[in-house]
Amino acid sequence: MAILRGHTAEVQSCEWNHLNKQRALSASNDGTVKLWDISAVSQVMQPIGSFLHDNIANQAIWHPTHDAIFASAASDQMCRIWDLRTGKDVKRIHAHTNDVLCCDFNKYENFIATGSTDNLIKVFDLRASMDQPLMVLMGHQLAVKRIKFSPYHANILASASYDMSVKVWDCNVQRHINQFEQHSEFATAVDFSNFAEGLMLSAGWDGLCCVHNINETKQAVMAAR
Repeated sequence: MAILRGHTAEVQSCEWNHLNKQRALSASNDGTVKLWDISAVSQVMQPIGSFLHDNIANQAIWHPTHDAIFASAASDQMCRIWDLRTGKDVKRIHAHTNDVLCCDFNKYENFIATGSTDNLIKVFDLRASMDQPLMVLMGHQLAVKRIKFSPYHANILASASYDMSVKVWDCNVQRHINQFEQHSEFATAVDFSNFAEGLMLSAGWDGLCCVHNINETKQAVMAAR
């Protein structure tokens, strides 16, 4: 076991690199994203890189196909794209006028999505100007805590919200096409299975992890619970 020591406040997220098994990221209330090299043989490890926001860093995620690229979402209203080869942010997106709680890259398109305490999800085309989003997805009644693009379909996105719902969105029609309401407290995490198309996992403050089939209706899933 190793302890990664370097943050000075609560850690909000962590993630392994998808392509380099020795690299990991963490995002913290101290406003930093830390880069870690897990190959170092030590019980207590120090970060090998630190990337600063002007407020709480809520999430950091790796690009699905580039091992040197990652994004971070922060309470300074920004989503930033970082390149380890330069150690700098290569894109700054003023994504929302509220805290940005989460972000995710699209595996198939050059898109990134963000979720915020303004209850909105925005999708940006990284090849275009960052002044305006490609689309805005409206439907949650409270903050969007986590979002995740499908590993199977470029147009499918899932979101977990403090309104206790988990929604599945079709970006082609820019609306949610399914909704799950099993949680009785804040829904705080969502992820797709990489091995079974259509399966999705959510978690919440109610202590539950729920498995959903995104192609079933809400009523069918609830009846099977």
